[in-house]
Amino acid sequence: MPEGVCNGFQSLSPGVTQYLYCFDQEWRPGMAGLSVNPLDPAAAIARPLPVDATDPAQISAKDGSATGL
Repeated sequence: MPEGVCNGFQSLSPGVTQYLYCFDQEWRPGMAGLSVNPLDPAAAIARPLPVDATDPAQISAKDGSATGL
């Protein structure tokens, strides 16, 4: 992913999915940048599988608490 580009995925494969990407620095609270809540209805993202917003394996607390797009 180019620097500054948002990304996410939903795996439809049974079993384990591995997702590997590189970044220039680890996220830390207070760092510059923007978070997007992918479950925001304004995003209008159609997902084939439901997402449990309380499950940290499905959505991070950082993204789940983000407001706006």
